[in-house]
Amino acid sequence: MGKIILILMCLFALDEFAWAEDKDNPYQLQLDQMVAKYHAILDTKNVKPLIDLDREIFTLVKNAPFEQAEKVELRPEHFEIGLDIGVGEHIPIFNKNILLIEAHKRNPYSPYRKDTYYAVVMRDSEPGNKSVDLQPLYAYLKEFPQGSNAASIYLSLADHYKDLYLVLRGLINKKQSQSEAAINCYRGLLSKKPYPEQMREARVLAIQNYEKVLEMTVDANKGWRDGIKIALDEIKSENFRWNGFVTACGLGDD
Repeated sequence: MGKIILILMCLFALDEFAWAEDKDNPYQLQLDQMVAKYHAILDTKNVKPLIDLDREIFTLVKNAPFEQAEKVELRPEHFEIGLDIGVGEHIPIFNKNILLIEAHKRNPYSPYRKDTYYAVVMRDSEPGNKSVDLQPLYAYLKEFPQGSNAASIYLSLADHYKDLYLVLRGLINKKQSQSEAAINCYRGLLSKKPYPEQMREARVLAIQNYEKVLEMTVDANKGWRDGIKIALDEIKSENFRWNGFVTACGLGDD
């Protein structure tokens, strides 16, 4: 009996400690509130509450005070709503759009399909443990050819084709540093054509898609567009400042 009481006291102390930590970090409290809101949403075909919560989380992550965000302790319940540890020192936390994917699963033809379907195809086009599949991206563009999501799809296609170009260039040059993981990542896009021909085709497709992004985003942030222009100039000139991969297959260099 004494042992049980001791364990309960320890658990209570841990809860109190976590609460005190959250209290000292307002951003941590806000993330916890997002979790509570999620658990209050009913499992129905009305996905508007999920959409609204995802937008709220997006805004919260985007406007997070860096000094608070970098001190956040993400717990399993945070991952459940799509929060994850960021990549690089400047993005401590990011939103994986898990709630949009859940909304699409609940009601794939809701009034918010443009956004929920986008989240699904972006997830499905990433390699994971298999080769990159670009068909979900093309399927989305067939249904939604215009808008900011479409521009992001074109950018994803451009980045993939650029990486495919780098993989093929590495295969042609037989570089020892060529990442086997990157080759496997794009193996599904390789054909029986000679590598030089495939490399030229990948380069043309990368250029076309980067140009499409710029065409569709004339009013976008100048700094962001400048980044696209640099990528376009590099693939056009075949002179890369950095030969690393830009997509999820970015494991090593060519």
